[in-house]
Amino acid sequence: MGNILAHILAGTDAKPTGSDKWTGHCLAHGSKRHRDLSIRLAGTKILLHCFAGCLKPAICLSLGLELKDLFTDALDPDPRRRREAAQQRDHQRQEREHHSHQQDTLIDALRAGDYFVRSRQGLDISGWSDEKLHNELDALSDAYLLLESEDRHG
Repeated sequence: MGNILAHILAGTDAKPTGSDKWTGHCLAHGSKRHRDLSIRLAGTKILLHCFAGCLKPAICLSLGLELKDLFTDALDPDPRRRREAAQQRDHQRQEREHHSHQQDTLIDALRAGDYFVRSRQGLDISGWSDEKLHNELDALSDAYLLLESEDRHG
């Protein structure tokens, strides 16, 4: 890892901006005027971000690296540790995707609840049966509870 990080820092003429953080010139778009490449060491990963919008594969290619080189545990000579690290990264990715899906589902439910409440304003209920009125009031109550709980917790 030290060799790859040193290669990136030297190749981009990076300057430190904090603990385990640097900014350098992005070679992918040929920047020599601005330090628009953020370089950060995060555990066993080297994080790169070009503020001009260059993609990581292009940044790596410009430095003579592959994406896998940014994962220092991928360089581990022990196949068992490499496999475990890859499994851990995969597990973390799945957790992020699951959390994102849960957030999306909650947002959809909140939008549906809000729409449901708004669409019920001004209805003429004079012709409704007791059962229909009861069901509608239950649904409205559920929608209000969902929206209210998100206001308290969200």
